[in-house]
Amino acid sequence: MKFKLSVLIAILICARTFILGTDVCINDTCYQVEVARSQEERQRGLMFRRVLPPKTGMWFVFQREDIYPFWMKNTYIPLDLIWVDSHRRVVFIQKNAVPFSEVPLIPNRKALYVLELLAGSSDRDRITVGDRVRVK
Repeated sequence: MKFKLSVLIAILICARTFILGTDVCINDTCYQVEVARSQEERQRGLMFRRVLPPKTGMWFVFQREDIYPFWMKNTYIPLDLIWVDSHRRVVFIQKNAVPFSEVPLIPNRKALYVLELLAGSSDRDRITVGDRVRVK
């Protein structure tokens, strides 16, 4: 009973977070995202979460454009990571990042933003390098 209640609370917290989030759109698809602006929010990211509803994710906002490596330490959910430059163009995509991997995922281009989505989203929604990103 305790476990079921904990899972329900976690789902409700996730749902509340995404309801209050921002929309990030690529091509014709929009994702409800939680925004990670502070250093602490960016470091935690989606670690320790076990549920990520479809068409949701996390939008990382950095202070300046640079090379930002990511890793999957303590991340239960397989993800696609999408690096976006200051012109809001997709510059690099890491598909199907492996949960719990501590191998750094290093883009080959500088970015100002990173979008994390459920693994398979970039293929399903036909996201490619060069696509324009809109934030609502």
